[in-house]
This record gives sequence, C-alpha cells and structure tokens, in this order.
Amino acid sequence: MSQITDVLQGKEENYIMPFLWLHHENIETIIDNIAKIQESGIQAFCLESRPHPDFVGPKWWSDLDAILSEAKKRNMKVWILDDSHFPTGYANGKIKYDHPELRKLYLSIKQLDFCGPQADSNILLNYVGPNARAALMDPNYQNQDHLLKVLVAKKTNDNEIDINTMTDVTNQVEDNILHWNIPDGNWRVFALVETYDGGEKETENYLNPLDPKATQILVNEVYESHYQHYQKYFGNVIAGFFSDEPRFGNQHGSFSLIGQTEMVLPWRKGMLEQYFADDYQLLPLLSNVSAGGIEKQIRLKYMDIVSKLYSQNFSVLLGNWCHSHGVEYIGHVIEDNGAHTRLGYGAGHYFRALAGQDMAGIDVVLNQIMPGMDQGYFKSMTASGWNGEFFHYGLGKLGSALGHLDPKKKGRVMTELFGAYGWGEGLPLMKFLADYMFSRGVNYFVPHAFNPNKFPDPDCPPHFYANGREPENRAYSKLFNYMNRMAHIFSKGTYLGHQAILYHVEAEWMDGPTMPFERPMKVLMQHQIESEVVPLDYLKKSDIRDGEFEINHEIFKSLIIPKTKTLPRQILTLLKNLSDHQIKIIFIDELPQYDEYQHPIATTLAELGSVVSLDSLFMVVPDTADKIFVSTFEPHLRSYSYQVDEQVYTMFANENVAKNIDTQVSLNQSKFVYLYDGMNNVLTQVSQDTTQQFALSLAAGESVVVITRDAPLTNDHLAVNNQKLDQHKNLNNWQLSFTTAKEYPHFNEKQSLKQLMNVNELPGKETFSGNMQYTTTVQFDQVPNNISLDLGNVGEIAELHVNDKLVDYRIAKPFSFTDIEPYFKSGQNEIEVIVTNNLGIQQQDYLSQFIALKPAGLLGPVYLNYSKE
Repeated sequence: MSQITDVLQGKEENYIMPFLWLHHENIETIIDNIAKIQESGIQAFCLESRPHPDFVGPKWWSDLDAILSEAKKRNMKVWILDDSHFPTGYANGKIKYDHPELRKLYLSIKQLDFCGPQADSNILLNYVGPNARAALMDPNYQNQDHLLKVLVAKKTNDNEIDINTMTDVTNQVEDNILHWNIPDGNWRVFALVETYDGGEKETENYLNPLDPKATQILVNEVYESHYQHYQKYFGNVIAGFFSDEPRFGNQHGSFSLIGQTEMVLPWRKGMLEQYFADDYQLLPLLSNVSAGGIEKQIRLKYMDIVSKLYSQNFSVLLGNWCHSHGVEYIGHVIEDNGAHTRLGYGAGHYFRALAGQDMAGIDVVLNQIMPGMDQGYFKSMTASGWNGEFFHYGLGKLGSALGHLDPKKKGRVMTELFGAYGWGEGLPLMKFLADYMFSRGVNYFVPHAFNPNKFPDPDCPPHFYANGREPENRAYSKLFNYMNRMAHIFSKGTYLGHQAILYHVEAEWMDGPTMPFERPMKVLMQHQIESEVVPLDYLKKSDIRDGEFEINHEIFKSLIIPKTKTLPRQILTLLKNLSDHQIKIIFIDELPQYDEYQHPIATTLAELGSVVSLDSLFMVVPDTADKIFVSTFEPHLRSYSYQVDEQVYTMFANENVAKNIDTQVSLNQSKFVYLYDGMNNVLTQVSQDTTQQFALSLAAGESVVVITRDAPLTNDHLAVNNQKLDQHKNLNNWQLSFTTAKEYPHFNEKQSLKQLMNVNELPGKETFSGNMQYTTTVQFDQVPNNISLDLGNVGEIAELHVNDKLVDYRIAKPFSFTDIEPYFKSGQNEIEVIVTNNLGIQQQDYLSQFIALKPAGLLGPVYLNYSKE
C-alpha cells in the first residue's frame, strides 16, 4: 500500500514523541498530560527529568511504574532522556562524586615569551596550567595538573614560529623550573599540561567522552538501572534512550575552531604516547600559533583523532548497549552557528558524533529559525546572535544527509522542535517550522514540551497544554495529525538529491573559517535543485560508476567542493577516480592550492574539474530526469523530492512571510500529476491526462505535495474540483465574546463590532490571550452550491462552527474552509468563528521579545463564497 493511500485512509504511523517533563508532580496530573498527548494525535513521548528530585531513585521508579503502566494501556511508546538533566554527560553526579578521575581531561598549551640571549635563566612553570589563578590566590593550593612536555621555538612574528627551531627542553625542568640558556632573538616557551581544569562551567565534572570507562559510568547509572527495573518493557513499551546535547565542552560557545584561539583541548590519558609519539613537537600548533602552514597537518590529525574517539567511545558505545538490549538510541549534539565541525559546543564532526544513533538528529530552539530571517546574523537571546544562513540552508539538510546516507538510520531524521521560543510562538509558527523540516527531509519530531508543572513555569516556554492554561490546545491535533501524515509520506523511500556538496569539516580544521556547505546549498535551494551534503568518510565508501556515484541507494551526478585553500591529501585519489568516470567535479570560486603537507595541488585539480562562481552554480549542475523546473525565480520556494516505489512526492513550501507564489512548474517527462493538501488530507488531480506543466499557487506559509506518476491513481480518494464561485457575501456584522482557555467553552462580555479590528486594541483587552468568539447569521432561501468561507487574516488560529456543528480548524494561511454547504440549511444559519491567540501578549516572557506578536482576533475581510447553481 502506498503512503498516499495510507494517509487518505488514516493509516499513517506515529512519528512524534514530545518531551514530557517530570518534576515529581502528582501522578494524576502526569497521567492527564499523557492523555492530552494522545488526544493530540501522538502515540509516543520522551520522559525528561526537568529536574526530577530523585532521578533513578525510589520516587523516580514510583513515577515510572505508573507512567509505563499507563503507556502500555494506551499502546504508547516511551523514550527516556538519559541523564538527570541536560546536557547528557553528568551521569547523575556519579562522575563528580564517585569517579572524578573519569571527568573531562584537557590538554592545556601554556605560552610564555622571552628575549635572548640570556644565560642560565630560570623560568617558573608553577603557573602554567589552568589552575594558575587558584595557585596565585592560595600558595598552598594543590592541583592535579601533569606537565607532559616543555618545548621552545623561535618567533618569526606575532603568534608565528620557525618550526625548524622547535626543541624539546623537558629534561631541563626540575621542580617546575625550566633551566635554559635562551638563544639570541625572541623565543616562545610551550608547556603542554594535562589537566582536569578548564572548559565551560556548564559541563564541569561531566564524563570524558573520549574515555570508554567514563561513558560506562553513564551506562551503569542510567541505562542499566532502567533495564534492571523494566526489562519486561524494553523493546515494546520502552522504545529507547535520548541523549541531549553532549559535547566536548572544552570551551563555551559555537566558535571554538582549532588553532583560532587559546583554549584547553579535549584529551585523555595516554594520548601523547598512543597518537603523537613521533610528532608531539607539532602539538603547540594546535593553539593560535602558525608555522608557515605546517600547523594544518597536526590540526587535521588531532581533530580526526578526537572526533573518532568521541564517536567510538561515546556515541557508538551507547548505541551498542541499546541494540544489545532491544531498544534504540537517538538524540542530537549542538549544531548552532556551525558548531558541528568544531570543539566547544561541538563534537568535532557531525556525522561521526551521531554514528551510534538510530536516527539522525538536530535541534531547533531559542528562535533560531524565524520566517524570512535567512541572511547573515540576527539578534536574539545570545550575544553573537543566530546565523540565519546556517539555520535556514544548513541545519535541516545536515540532519537529513545523515539520515539518508547512513544505512543504520533507515532514512529517519529527528528534530527536537518548538522549544524555548517563548509564549509568542503559536501554532502558525509551529506549522511553518514543521514545513521547514519536511522540505529539508526531516521526518521524526520531539516537540518541546508537555509540562505538567505549575503554570506559568518560566522554564523555556511555550509548553503544550500547560494543565489547561494554553488556549490553542484544542487545535493541537490539527498540527500533529498533519505532521504524522507528512512524515509518513516522506519515509521508507529515497531522496532524489543528485548533487553532492562536500562536507567542509576537514577544510575548516585546517584553514579555520572557510566556506561552509550551506553557502552552495543556499544557491541550489533557491533554484529548487535537490542536493545533499556528503562527508569524505562516506565518499570514500561510495560506489563509483560511469556518470554517477552511489551512497546507500542515493545516486549523485556531481560533487561540489566549497571554496577552500586546502584539501586533505586523501581526497585526491578519490577525485581522480570520479573524474575518470565522467562525474562532474565543481570547485566554488577558486581551486584549492595545497594539501595539509603544503604540497601544491591546484594544477592537478584543474585537470579533474572546473571552477564556477557561487552565484552561477545553479546553471552548471547536471540535469536529471526527475528535475522539476519553476518558470519564475522564487528564492523563497522550497522543494524536496522523494521517491517511493514508482511515484515521486515533491514537497513545495512558500517560506515568504508575506507574499503569495504563483508560478508554472514543468517536468522533464510527461506524468500524471496530483496535488496533496496534507493539512486537510485532500488529494486532487491536476488534469485527466499526463502533463509536463501545471500551475502552482501558494499563500505565504502554505505548502503542498505534488505527486507524479506514470500511471493514474484510482479515483477512490480523489476530491472533486470546485466549480467556479461567482457569488460573494462580505460578512462584517459580528457579535464578539471572550473566554480564557480554562473557562472555555463559557463565553461572556458579548459586544457588537462595527468593524473587524485587533482585539488587543479594545479597552481592557490590551493583554488578552484566549478565545474570541465571533458570531453572525446568513439567510438562504435555498442552500447554494460549493459554499466556502474565507476569513482573510486571523490572529492567530480559527475554528469554524456552522449551526452549532464543528466544521474544522485552521492554524495557518490560507484561513479558508471549502465545500461546507452540508452544514447549511434553508433559512437562517448561524456562523461562529472562534479565534484563539497565543499567550505571548499575556505572559510577556523574556523569550517572546524576539517574536513580533501578532494582532489578536478575526481581522478579515471575511467572504462567504458560493455558486449560483
């Protein structure tokens, strides 16, 4: 059975598992929230201690006894966030209190400058570690720093050295004093110190993800303890575990690029001897010191090592435990502002960091994706702001690439979504964010969050339901049923992204800031050209044949290399192989000049591929049989093409915040074409015969799925196209009443409106959040045909009742209801529109300042449309 048939028959699977926060509320309140989750169209949830006062203690097990029993009764799946609080890695305090030797370990590279010649100098090394301030304040302070090596080199400029002068003087150190005859000139001393001190405060006393013994403490404390209590539920009720934002944490923030700043570096005991015995004299170049380009090879080597150690000793270790116990392992790291290739917030290499997980994972919080804000940085709650280009053109595609290319993921791409936007985020923005995800290949969702705590909880709103205080909760099922239908359509198939963009991670390790993959991705997305970011790790395992290469059933016709000065040497043989098989290689803006050993490579690369400007990239990528062409330049039109069996589903989403899109779509081949409206679960046929061109019209924020097939679909589920509507009645005589979410459905304060307006401009309603009931009547001697109602603008969602019968909800543009004549009768008809806004204007919380709050109420103009006959 095809996906489209499934959703039309209401047989889609569940793809949503929201966080359910636990603070040890009374069990009746928790079970009420579980009921609301299921009533919203969701069949799973993820338990999160936020924080629970007795995580993996008697009260925790008591709560879970009731929760898991309730979930089993409701046939719901349960995931468990794997620590007492986020980010994952605290191991419920076991590292801090019981195994401090397994907490994060760092390499500190202390630098001191001296001028020579000076004979018999004595240089104090007491203060070379991160403990320097503590030692300075307290002479009796005892630290645990271990001095590994002391090296010296001659300076050639600020933060530049002559690598040929690098000398090991460790044997000249006695009692933390370096005895050294300083030669002529300016010299720098590098003290390599192994230390537990440093890093960000947020993950202080966390486990060392490079050390499997440290990760095993997390396994024992959280994973094993749940298994011991609930083995009978593993693999049936309990679906698996969720890791939230684990990271190196050697520095706070997203901009921790190797070699660009002084910071302690992720490390583990024995690394010097195991990995750097032959080239340890290059280790000082991991700091912000250069040596004529020689630094690139040690930075590439170091980042390659630590990202693989993280992968194997944290991600893969946890995944293997889950698989051996019949459950799955999911989650995400921090990707913000490019952190996915870096230290600090990052784990070095996005694809490696999630290697052990069963779904690809990303996270969107704190207003990171806002409609229209896709250019450069924009101000938000962080000091640096958010990189709109990365979040709009990079983040979603990063996650979907991992889900598509790693066989373990089975095409599953998860996002944590909706959290920490503030109460000003309502269902229209949530629907926009969901469409963002679908149009980039994301198909599993962890909404953030159902919160049974006392309202209003200041912890990262908005919160779903909020124990009945959240006014839009009646329409949750409209959003979540839509998301389940769309996710079902875009699952169990193959993405048709035939242009591969090289993941820029190695280039950034070597060169520092370089062109990220989202720059060429943006150009292609704005021209509706499907593409995938592909890491070198996966390219090396690809199946190369004439004119194309394949990774996990996905076929690529070209390889696009973002602008960079340096490429790792290991890619050259691969590029030669691709070129020999007539696969197009495209270099953006210029040819790379060197490999990590400073060997020139531009001449070789010029024979393998061509250089094109970034702006003209869309004109030179190879054409494909399944390409969809748009007649006008539509930079805000997103597309995502996905093949299941013999039919292709193409998601189109209008991400313009204000303007409609009206264009013509052309196919490379003549096909039967259908349009699927996932929000209202309606399928229509474009024409009775095959076609190569059709019109596409989308309101601002609207989306549609285009289905193309060689053979026609059966007519069982096709909607009948409306006849032309030639009669229009402007409805402008309304009675208005109000109620809060808690008091619904009891309305009061009825008043007449002479004209529709922003309700928050009415006296006494300046901060009103809740339900606004608009009623009017229309008279028909005989019920006309094809009645539709267009509400115009709405602030912010609407439900329609006709003659006391619920018609439906609308949570985003267009706010129109079609084919509603069965609800009308001859004579007088009552039309009731209930408009509900979010809590932003009422709560005025900190996070809502970053959202332009919408006017409240029915804004119109409102038209009742119908046919004469």
